This record gives sequence, C-alpha cells and structure tokens, in this order.
Amino acid sequence: MVPLGELSKYKASAAHHATSRIYSNDHAKNHITQSLDSVVGGATVFSVGTLTVQRVLSNYKNMSPFKIALFGGSFDPPHRGHIQIIHTALETLELEHLYVIPIGIPTALKNRELTPAHHRLNMCQLAFHSIPKVSICTFELLTAQTSYTYLTIQAFTSQFPQADLYLILGEDNFRHRFRWKNWHEIEKQVQLVVIARKLLTDEAVALDLTPSKCLYIQIPVIADISSTQLRYGIKHRTMAESVLTSHLPPEVIDYIQTHQLYL
Repeated sequence: MVPLGELSKYKASAAHHATSRIYSNDHAKNHITQSLDSVVGGATVFSVGTLTVQRVLSNYKNMSPFKIALFGGSFDPPHRGHIQIIHTALETLELEHLYVIPIGIPTALKNRELTPAHHRLNMCQLAFHSIPKVSICTFELLTAQTSYTYLTIQAFTSQFPQADLYLILGEDNFRHRFRWKNWHEIEKQVQLVVIARKLLTDEAVALDLTPSKCLYIQIPVIADISSTQLRYGIKHRTMAESVLTSHLPPEVIDYIQTHQLYL
C-alpha cells in the first residue's frame, strides 16, 4: 500500500492571508513536507506518497463509496479556464473532493522547461484557495522521478480503495493518451472525464470520445486561451492588460509581476 502523506491544512478567512505561506526556492521543499498549521483559503496542500507519512484524511477514507477527481497539469500559469473546469467537475460529477496535481518532472513528451515548482505551487494556491472541496497535491512536485500519471493514480487507489476515482483530461491529452506510460492500466483504475469546448463531432466519436468509453463534459463558454498563449503574451508583451485580467485571477497576475515570471 502506498500511504497518504501528511495533510498540511491551510484555511484562512481572507485571500490576502494566502501570501503568508508563499514559498521561496530555497525553502519550498521543507515548507511543503513539514506539518503546517496555517492556511490559504479553503485549499489544502498535501503530499500523497512515501515522502511524508503521518496521517490520512479520515473523513474521506472511511466513506463508502465516495468520489474523488484528479486534475493534473503544469498550471504554468493557472488561469480562469482551469477554475471553470474545477467548478464544473465538482458540480457535474457531484464530487466529495477534487485534487489539483501540478506536474513535477515532465516526461519526454514535454518539449519545454517548466517554471520552478515553488512558483507554480504558489500560483495554484492563489488561484484555487477559495474553492471548497479542492486540495493541491504535491506528490508529483516532490518525487525525484518523472511524473507518470499511473504512479499518482496508484497512490490514490492504494490509499482509498473504496473511492470512485475520476481522471480529468482535456481533449488534447485524451487524443494522445496512447503515448502515456501504462495507459491501459490507467483506464482500468479510473473513470475518464474529458473536458471539451465544443459539441461531440464525428472525429471525437472515432477517437472513442463517447459516453460509453468516458464521461464527456462540454464547457462551451470556456475562454479560448491556454497557458502557452498567456506565457507568450506576457513574454512578448502582445497581450493587453484587459485580456490578461480576463483570463488570470488578480492574485496570480500580482504574483507573476512580483516575481517577473515569463519574461
């Protein structure tokens, strides 16, 4: 069994308290792995795995059945599209909890260098702190090996064998799922949830993007923006401030400007 690590809870009544646990590069790992009592909004930051083994989330562990969703990605930076996906998944799937899982060491499929982990973790805290039933899992950020989704799923299934696990994917990730390590093992362990911006098409049906193979959630009003576009716009100063504010939470914009990210 892969044990669940220490759950370090961050619950503050106001968003500005989030900055009290902003991590520096030198101390990020120590802060993440320590047992911390202070809070950032409603978000819980914890590690699942063998790195910090203390106690479990008892109010979920003993429930049967219960629904948990895993939402992974680089979150570089996290934007309002991610927030909309989280809200929609919580409501549509009637989840007990949703775990945001920033990637640590990317696979060879990733062709760019990620922003340092502590910055992405801090931005996730700032972006998602006010959403109930949402936690940030640092399992992939803290592991010394490549971030493979199947390993993260193994950690959750081992700790919560009675849970119904949902894996949230975008359409692009779903189309490329056959490139993932141990993909067929992933399919057996979780219910796939595909987030899409448009109606089901013949192409999607051909890709097995159907209710019989996975859950399909359409979010037609989601902003047509990606983290890649946001990074490019910030770096090359091609994105107006009004556009940035429409796609990024103000706390994330402040953090990017303060730390001069993506320049």
